[in-house]
This record gives sequence, C-alpha cells and structure tokens, in this order.
Amino acid sequence: MESSLDTLTRKLEETHAEIGQVRGDVVGALRSFYASSSSISADEAVKIAAKWGTSHSFPMDGDDMDGSNLQEKMHLLNVALLDTVGRLQLDESGELAPEAQLLLSFTQREKLKQQVEQSKIMLALIEQLTEMDRLLGDVDDAIDSQRFVSAAEGVAEMERLVLELIESEKENGSNAEDTSIVRVVKMQLLYKKNRLLNQLTRYFACTVVWQEGTLKVMEKAFTDNTFESVKLSPEAQRHDFWTACEVLCILTPKLKEMAKAISQYLIKPMLQQPHTTVEQIHGDGVITLKLAVQGENGGGSTVSEADQVREKCSNVVSVLEFVSTEVFAGKPELMAQLGEFMWKIPGNLEAQLSNLFQDKIPQDAAVLDAYRDVLTTAVTNLESTLVSIGFTACSNSQLRGLVDQLNQLRSKKRRQNILSNGRDLMRRGYHDSVKITGANEKCNLNASMGSGKKGKGADKGGVGSDAATTNSNVDDVESSCFRIPDYRVTVCAHEVVEMVHQTLLEACTADVASAKLLFQTGRDLLFLFRTIVPTLYEDDIANDPRTCMLYHNDCLYITYHMLVIGHLYKHRQACPEYREVIKTYGDMDPLTTVHDKFNAGSLDAFTPKELAVLVKSLFRESPEKKAFLQELLAA
Repeated sequence: MESSLDTLTRKLEETHAEIGQVRGDVVGALRSFYASSSSISADEAVKIAAKWGTSHSFPMDGDDMDGSNLQEKMHLLNVALLDTVGRLQLDESGELAPEAQLLLSFTQREKLKQQVEQSKIMLALIEQLTEMDRLLGDVDDAIDSQRFVSAAEGVAEMERLVLELIESEKENGSNAEDTSIVRVVKMQLLYKKNRLLNQLTRYFACTVVWQEGTLKVMEKAFTDNTFESVKLSPEAQRHDFWTACEVLCILTPKLKEMAKAISQYLIKPMLQQPHTTVEQIHGDGVITLKLAVQGENGGGSTVSEADQVREKCSNVVSVLEFVSTEVFAGKPELMAQLGEFMWKIPGNLEAQLSNLFQDKIPQDAAVLDAYRDVLTTAVTNLESTLVSIGFTACSNSQLRGLVDQLNQLRSKKRRQNILSNGRDLMRRGYHDSVKITGANEKCNLNASMGSGKKGKGADKGGVGSDAATTNSNVDDVESSCFRIPDYRVTVCAHEVVEMVHQTLLEACTADVASAKLLFQTGRDLLFLFRTIVPTLYEDDIANDPRTCMLYHNDCLYITYHMLVIGHLYKHRQACPEYREVIKTYGDMDPLTTVHDKFNAGSLDAFTPKELAVLVKSLFRESPEKKAFLQELLAA
C-alpha cells in the first residue's frame, strides 16, 4: 500500500512537470505562429496542427496510432489511480483490504486520542469543582464557628481556583464567562464572601462602639445565638479579625474608617475643649476610654497656654495607646498603617495639632521663650512615644519646623488680632469724640540745639510722658514744625492711631521678619480706616455737619501721624533694612497721588499747587517748613 502511494505520488509529480513543459511549448508555438502566420505555407500549418492535436481518449491496446509521450504518461497515471482506488475498495468477500483497514485504524486512533484529551480535561474540571465544593463547605463551617482567618483564607483560595478555571476555559477556546458552571461557582463564591463580610462587620460594630467623646471595647467575644462560637480570648479574636481583613484585602478601608472615627469622636472634641483629661474605665466586660471635661468649677481657667499644650499632647498619646492595645491587640504593623491615614488624610492629626499650637501662642512676648521650650519638649515626647507603639508616620512631621517659626507665627497671629480689633472698633460707632491736646501728641517734633535755631534738645515742655519717651530717640528738628492743633477727633480715629503706635513699638523689639509684618499691619490698619469709615458712615458724613467736621479732623489727625511715624521709630530697630522700610510709611498718606514725588526725596518735584495743598492741609506757616521737610524726606 505504501509503495503504491509513493509510485502514485512520483508519477503525479512527473506528470505535473511534463504538463508545465508542454504548456510552455504551446505558448511559444502560438506566439511564433501568430507572429509569422503570414509567411508560412499551408503544409506547415497542417503539420503544426497535427503535432498539437487534442485527443479526447487514451490510446487503447490494439490501436494503430501511437500516442505522444504526454499521453503515455497520462495513461500510466490513470492506471495507477485505478489500482490505488481498487485497493481501498472492499473485495469480493466483503472484507476491507489491508490498506483500507490500516487507514481506518489510523482514523480511529486519532478519534480516541481526542476523546482521551477531553476526558482528561473533564477529570481536571471535576477535581477543581470537587475542591471548590470542599472549600465552600469549609468556609461555611468557619463562618458558623466564627473562625475568621480560616474563612477568609478559604474565600481567597476559592477566588484563586475560579480564576484558574476561567483561564483553563479560555485556553480551550470557550467563553468562560458565559459557561453555566462558571457562573454557578461565582455566584456561590459571592454568597459566601458576602456572608463573611457581613459577619466581620457585625463583629466590629458590636466589639468597638463609638460615641461622642467615648470609645468602648467589649472584652467578651462576639457570639451568634444560632451557632456555637470558637473559644478564643478577646485579644485573639480581635487579632483574627484584623488578619481576616488583610486576607480579604479590606484592611485599608477599615483603617480609614478607624482614622475618621478617632478624629471625629475623640481627637477633635479633646482639642476643642479648653481642659480635658482621658480616663479609662474597666467595667463588666467593657473597657471604656472617656474624655472628662474639667473646669466647670473654674479650675481650668488658670491653666496657661503652655500647660494646655502639654496636657493635650499627653491626651493624644493616651488615645492612640488605647487604640493600639485594646483595638489592635498590640500589633505595631496595624498602628503603622493607621498612622498613614491618621497623621495626614483623613485623620488630619498633624494639622489639628499644628492649629492647636498656633492658637495657644501667647500674646505676651515675654513668655514666648518659655512656651517655645514647653512646645519643643511636648513635640519630642509625642513623636517618641508614638513611634514606640508603631505610629511611625509622625517621625518626619512638620511640628518641629513650627517650633522654629514660632516668632513669625506669633506675629501673624498678632496681625490678625490687631486687624480684627480695629475692624470691630470702626464698626462700633463714629459719633463719640475726644478733645486732643496737640502738645501731648506723639507726632510732635521739637527743635534741638544742633539745629542752630531757637530751642534746645532738652526742652520738652508741654509734652506728655509717652511723647517724651518717643521724642528722646528722634532726630533733632526745628521747633513748632509739627505741632498738632487742639481740636476734637472721634474716639475711633484716636484709638486706631494708638493701635498703630503700639504695633510699631512691638515691631521695634521683634526680629526683622516679624518687624516687617507688624509694620505692614500698622499700614493696613489705617487702610481699613480709610476704606470702612467713609463707606459705613457715608450718609452721616454727607448729611450731618458734626460728623463731617469730625471726619475732616480725623483725616488731618491721622495724616499728621502718618507723615512722622516712620521718623519716630526708625532708630529703634537695629536692622538697617527695617529702617529703609519704615521710612515709606508715608505711602498711606491721603495725598497718595504725589507718592512718587515723596520717594524722590525732594520738594522740588512738587508743583506750587501741590506744595500749597500739602502745607495748608497739614502745617502752620513757618519759615523753616521747606528746609525741615527736605531733611525729613532725605533722612
């Protein structure tokens, strides 16, 4: 059989080659014929036709005419084909020929191999389904006996097997998601997983109870009335709970919920209350952490800002230590993960402590250094204690940097208080007035011996104690140059000016950065007056002659102070940079249209009309007026 097939194959190849050659000869002959058809004779044409004549039958035995070589090969090929077909047919007895039997056996063998492969796949599927069924039963038993870790591991293993089943179905060319058996298994898995998640949620809700200012942890293990719970200690069961959450990949959401709850129910109320303590109460099967608010009897009113900061840092440590011991069963890795959410978002513990430290900054600069020392110690103890229980998120906190910026933060807080008090003062009313004595005002500058004019530097007659203190540090100028007349101004304007002077006095003893901020605060306070008063009391100023007169006097009064206030305080700050800044205090003068000419340091830049307005609005007539202004602006 095999030799016949080889012979047939060889003859087919030879015939194919012969046919190709003949085809080429025919094409060449036709091309030659059509190219020279006009020149050949009739006899030559007949010869060509006879050579390539088509025969529709193979030569048979006994024919007188011999076939061409191609016809002979086609005849042999036909004989070989008939012989091969005959061998594959049933013989006269009805039995298969050996070659046919061999071919049939080969076909049956291939079918059996496919059936074996399909059987192996089915056996593997049956084994997987058997294992899944066993795992589902184990998960049910673990859930019934509240063995959280075993149930979670069973669910995780089931999820892995389902993924393997889907992958194997895809390799076999079927759509695993549409396979009915896969859908059934996934539904069973989802049911078991939801049942376990519900039990974990119930356990945590019954074991850890949150209330305003209170955290209760049940010592007795959670039990279901339907099933008998496994005999575990409360610590072991809480440990299993967190392990199961980690296996089920729900630990991160649980810790975020914990961080929010700690901040909402414990940290925020404790930091907002003026004086609180943290108490632990051991009752019948319950451990309670409670915030006790003190000071109702007045005892908390005498606690200093530094003591409050120290106390609240200690309370924060107590709260987190309780959570680590009672809720997390002493697992430092859980505290480390909680710290990531507690320190920043969503707990925002760092921001809350930072706001507390800034709110408690004392207004008195004399106790600022003592507050800094207490704050440094409190932050160090807070970080070291939290790190020891696994709360490592605070190791690189910004609280230490806040201690280093305490002076600037105090200045910012002072600025807010000054502007807030000034705004409240302006809204309080604009009708009360007070009579001022020009000789007692701080903006008076008197003549000295070095000026060459009348008067002496020691002559301070008529100047009050505040003015004497201020004038002892100012440049020597001509007498009567800046002398405010006696008139009435509003209480609002008078107190605003006093606030500006006090602000600049604070700036003289502060560091450079704080001094600049306080200097700007004084200017902003006067800017508030210029903005709020004419807007809030517009109708009174326009319709009431007395209010209009007071507003006019207020403007003159403030302008006097604004032009000399930088001259008064520029030598009290040792920093040359601050001296240059404070000389620009005249920017807030109502005559801001000539601001650039003031900065030029020369009165020659003013037009006669502008100079007349300046002199008539602010000063009495004096022959030394121009020389003094020139000296003041150039100082």
